[in-house]
Amino acid sequence: MATVLIVGKPNVGKSTLFNRLIRKRKAIVEDDPGVTRDSIQDRVEWRGKFFTLVDTCGIFENPEGIVEKKMKEMTLDMLKEGDLLLFVVDGREGLTSEDHHLADFVRKSGADVILVANKVEDKKKYENEVKPELYSLGFGEPIPVSSEHSLNIDTLLEKIVEKLESKGLELKEEKREEAIKVAIIGKPNVGKSSLFNAILGMERTLVTPLPGTTRDAVDEEVEVDGKRYIFIDTAGMRRRSRIEPKTLERYGTYRTVEAIERADVVILVLDAMEGISRQDQRLAGLVERRGKAIVTVFNKWDLVEHR
Repeated sequence: MATVLIVGKPNVGKSTLFNRLIRKRKAIVEDDPGVTRDSIQDRVEWRGKFFTLVDTCGIFENPEGIVEKKMKEMTLDMLKEGDLLLFVVDGREGLTSEDHHLADFVRKSGADVILVANKVEDKKKYENEVKPELYSLGFGEPIPVSSEHSLNIDTLLEKIVEKLESKGLELKEEKREEAIKVAIIGKPNVGKSSLFNAILGMERTLVTPLPGTTRDAVDEEVEVDGKRYIFIDTAGMRRRSRIEPKTLERYGTYRTVEAIERADVVILVLDAMEGISRQDQRLAGLVERRGKAIVTVFNKWDLVEHR
């Protein structure tokens, strides 16, 4: 299936656009920059045409911490993987040095690009003050949209399909055997993302020593002996009483519960150095109450003495 990547600097509305195009709230959306830390994908269907859409991390021009640096590395590595890039800029505020910084990498990748100006609710201001400078990026005629208010989304979809078909790509739905869905859950920092990446054989999600690195649920398909599996990496879950309401951690917890509900099998990852905690027991109970098969994995076993 054809693959379309959404790229852009932080806080231009990439995840809002992603959710709008897939027609559901899958990516976490907040006003703070850098909320999306891992690439998230889903299928888009439009008038009988199908393609895979990938929401990528926002790229900081000068990343400061380890998380921002790894986000930038992973997104830049992905640029050549897509059949088409949606380069998203802020159609309300105009360009910054970060847009030009990322545009340089995109041009070097040689990828086909559609320039998308998001947050265009004031068409007059956009036409007079913002649109003229967008041509300096060298990506042709920009398509103005408002992801939040669903303005001009059909025009963007038409352009995406037109571009993909002009490359000779078939946009048909792939009819394949239903995949077995496997969710990987556990407390923060027990090594869920490391296990996820090891299963895939590549660095698909960010791994850092910092607890709470993963925020969204990330899906990836693997084929083993002719059978399809979709593994889902999830945000670590602390006790609910310790999580502030309406925070990124709370939203990440909701996504983890949703991943459990859509999974056929759940892998509960425990830290072998700590043993079984009360929170591990609570998570096991959460899985049991939803009637899911469960596999318990003791991670970091190599660090245990007298094993």
